[in-house]
Amino acid sequence: MTIFINLAETRSFSKTAINMHVTQPTVTHTIKSIESEIGTQLFNTNKHYVTITENGKTFYHDIKPLINNYYSALQNIKKKNLNAASQITIGYSYTPFN
Repeated sequence: MTIFINLAETRSFSKTAINMHVTQPTVTHTIKSIESEIGTQLFNTNKHYVTITENGKTFYHDIKPLINNYYSALQNIKKKNLNAASQITIGYSYTPFN
């Protein structure tokens, strides 16, 4: 889904490939897989430009908040784990034998 979102925002297969650290054929394959799964074309493409279809716009507006929530949840749990890992417990005893 992040590849789809990036392509919808950049309108460029090559820029999306660079941004996502994948090859351009991987971007193409991913988009074709998503289109096949949902049964509709999301982008119109030719040699010079990429445009998003109306169905693509609808899908983008529906999926973008979900991806944002996912990344927010990841950050929250990582922050929680970091805080737990950085706590130090110090104890002392009343006698020298402990």
